Amino acid sequence: MKLTKIGFLANPIAGLGGALALKGSDDISWNDLGSLIGPGYKKALLFALILKERLKEKIEKVEFLVPDGMMGEDIFKRFGLSYTSVCSPNYPSTNLDTKNCAMEIKKEGAEVFFISGGDGTVYDVYTQVKTSIPIVGIPSGTKMYSSIFAKSINAAAILLEDFINENYVLEAGEILLVDENTIRENGSYRELFRGIAYTIESKNNLLHQQTKDLSYSEEESLEEIAEYVNEIVNDKVPLIIGPGRTCSKIAQKLNIKKDNVLSVAAGYKGKTYCSDCNSLQLSNFVDSLDNLDLLRIIVSPLGNSGYLFGRGNLQITGYILSKITIKNLLIVGSRNKMSRLKSLLIDIPKSNKLLTLSGYTRAIVGYEEEVVIKVELA
Repeated sequence: MKLTKIGFLANPIAGLGGALALKGSDDISWNDLGSLIGPGYKKALLFALILKERLKEKIEKVEFLVPDGMMGEDIFKRFGLSYTSVCSPNYPSTNLDTKNCAMEIKKEGAEVFFISGGDGTVYDVYTQVKTSIPIVGIPSGTKMYSSIFAKSINAAAILLEDFINENYVLEAGEILLVDENTIRENGSYRELFRGIAYTIESKNNLLHQQTKDLSYSEEESLEEIAEYVNEIVNDKVPLIIGPGRTCSKIAQKLNIKKDNVLSVAAGYKGKTYCSDCNSLQLSNFVDSLDNLDLLRIIVSPLGNSGYLFGRGNLQITGYILSKITIKNLLIVGSRNKMSRLKSLLIDIPKSNKLLTLSGYTRAIVGYEEEVVIKVELA
């Protein structure tokens, strides 16, 4: 029986840059981070668990080609999944290990490549495989602007199952890499790379996100939104303000300091609690509140992808979201952006508490102008 060869690689520190408010972990030494494990690594483990539950007897038809240790072997071994180790990365690993292992997985004949990480990890793999192998991103990083990312971990698992069942189509996807240094320094986006890769899409469902539009802006619309939010929010309302140009304009109007466009800030109107908050600071801020019903999280969907949480704002963790309902969200976005979106997505591991974030709500798109839109778990 011919086995389907599937490449897999995980970045052990994926997503750590978001939780630490670093805007990503590209070019940051694992040693500099204290050999921490990124929150994205748990998503790689969840991906493997979902695979085991979905594939069942089909698992015998698959040969997973993975790196040794934490980048692959440990994940598959934990859930009793069969695999073949094809490379031995260093510990702690670097992007050179990612590139070397990607090349080895390609040489061993991988037919499709699943990558757990963010844009940086996907780019490193792409430099080695180009368009010779379709690649699928398992959303686990801080920056995930490329369109080859699946909508969620579960969607990535469905894509793998559809590949085995030959229930897929080959499509062109986009790889997008932005400069983290300019984001940290002044909040501006500078593209380092934009290229085309092959990916797979299900014949039954649209399981990929859309590429982030880095250039789109509507200055007048943003000013209207910021002015309206400034009028309806008083100085007794505790606020968490997410990333993005719209949210930055609102923070400026509310006189809450926000370090740059990708920062998450917290505080009250006219008073800043933290201007580039990490996940611990935000958790402490929420825990200090006597009345959570008053809390408002001001958030705008990420580009064309429609993600409210789980993309670009990992500082706002599942712990925080589990304490609120959809009524605590103050969703904002330009008229054009919101008109292009059918629904807004939350890519956070599902739980009964997070179900309170789903449903229909209003989004502010201008001065005293709102639209109704559905929020759902990805």
